[in-house]
Amino acid sequence: MFLRNNLLILCILLVEFVHRCRAPPVEQEEADPFAIPPALEILKTIVLGYMAHVLTVRPETGIGPYSTESRRLGCFAFPVMGIGFAAQSIYFAIYGDNILGISKFKQMLKKYDEETRNSYAKGGENINVNPGSSLFSETFKSNNQKEFNATHQTSNVESFLERTSSLRDWLVESMRANGVYTKEYDNAPYLAALLHTMDPKDAKKVKQCILNENILLGFDSSTYKPLKEHFVKVTKDLSVSGPGSLAEYQTTVRPSYVRYLSISMLNQLTASYNVDDTSYFEVCVTLGQIFFTVVECMEIDGDKWAKVVMIIYTAMSVFQVTSLFALHKQSMPFTVYYDQDLSWQKLIEDRGIYVIKDVKRILFPHKYAPKPLTPTGIVYSGWVYPTSCVLFILERREFELDRRRLLIDIYGNRVHGIFSILGMGVSPLVCIWADYKSQSITKWLVIGWMVAPVVFHCGIAIQNGTIGYNFLVRSTWFIFISLLSLGCLLTATVFGYIPDYANSFL
Repeated sequence: MFLRNNLLILCILLVEFVHRCRAPPVEQEEADPFAIPPALEILKTIVLGYMAHVLTVRPETGIGPYSTESRRLGCFAFPVMGIGFAAQSIYFAIYGDNILGISKFKQMLKKYDEETRNSYAKGGENINVNPGSSLFSETFKSNNQKEFNATHQTSNVESFLERTSSLRDWLVESMRANGVYTKEYDNAPYLAALLHTMDPKDAKKVKQCILNENILLGFDSSTYKPLKEHFVKVTKDLSVSGPGSLAEYQTTVRPSYVRYLSISMLNQLTASYNVDDTSYFEVCVTLGQIFFTVVECMEIDGDKWAKVVMIIYTAMSVFQVTSLFALHKQSMPFTVYYDQDLSWQKLIEDRGIYVIKDVKRILFPHKYAPKPLTPTGIVYSGWVYPTSCVLFILERREFELDRRRLLIDIYGNRVHGIFSILGMGVSPLVCIWADYKSQSITKWLVIGWMVAPVVFHCGIAIQNGTIGYNFLVRSTWFIFISLLSLGCLLTATVFGYIPDYANSFL
């Protein structure tokens, strides 16, 4: 009887439960086995969309204020600043002849080619348009020898140097006939003749190596003490190629100063085409980055503001690769041996030095002599002494040429800053696609990331106008703004791929 009553109660409860749950159960959706977890999506975006750009930035193989690592770190934190480096390289490639001081010889070289063709045609011989053959280049194109060997003189080399000297003399005489005189210390005519006589492909590589500031001067001195502002390094701390690699010190030489090197040093430059490097790897990285960005932007999922960042990084990679094609990179610097000196007095016979104290150093060399001195106090050991040309190059002084050359030098130094500012101004236009009217925390994070380089430059301007240049202050400011910029970037990426998490903050 007890068991029957319990069974009755159980049946009543079951009927009541079924009555309340008479609707069919909802079927749960099966998880997509091919769906990529959000964490992996974020990591893929950071690596392929952002960090790939770092690999396309031009490496710094010479001696300069920036190392490759610092330049790439800056371009990763502020990618729009990289457009300044790219634009500067393209500028050097376009105005290379003007910077080297050989543009005025172009028309005369064309005339020389025509006269040479006509003279050979009358003699019944067939020649190429370029009067200089590639004999010199072939002499040094071997698998076992990549550097110029000054002691290895062949008939082909002697013939090449003779043709170069003859062409230089012809250029000087032609200029003199037109009322233009060349100073004895100015070897621009010889540099123009040298590049014209070489094989055209090799000459282009040599010129690009010079313009990329990968030509170093190797010198020895028992009196010189390396100074940071001189851009000097000990040779054993560098990977260099060329005759100057046996010297103790290495310093960079500005492209506009190459024309003032001695003829023997200019002859050493002919082997610098060997350090020319290709950019196929950077091209492959950029193509992969473009493909990834296009695919991501075509997908519906994800916040458009997070995808804007990928578009900016990809555009900067395209600029970097374009600059690498315009002005090739080099595998390592090429160094020439500083074997002949040139006094400052010759350089300033008809030129003006900007800073008065520099003129005083020239007029009163013993008073402003570098330390330590020899026992006599007058004779110096080594190439570095008060009025030496190498000290002129070390201190990177500017001296007046004609107004056009002066403007080219000035704009060449400023083009990086100008295009960096343009990049910071143009990048917000890309955000029109993401819609400024949208309300999301990702939008403000991306805007903060784009404003970071503007804040950085404003801080640098304030520093220059108050305390002046200070490496420690500038480095600290750069690190601080970079961390803020990267923080905004990474947070925007996370919120862009996990919108539910971002909405919880609104």
